[in-house]
Amino acid sequence: MSKPKTQTQLITRDLMRGQKITAMDALHNYGCWRLSARIADIRDLGIPVETKTIATSTGKHVAQYSIPIEYRKAMRAK
Repeated sequence: MSKPKTQTQLITRDLMRGQKITAMDALHNYGCWRLSARIADIRDLGIPVETKTIATSTGKHVAQYSIPIEYRKAMRAK
């Protein structure tokens, strides 16, 4: 039986697949209450994560995280 993946592993996987993730996405998809801490963990691994502030449908501003396509392409080429 394989070991369950950590929140950091799941978030990294989805970011590497080109997904953009907000705190609400992280809560719903991974049960993660502290996305910014997981993003810090990912950055500590040397993976560049971009942060963009977006407006929600209610006008709130939240952080949206993504990994640049250039990095994703470079990792696929390895």
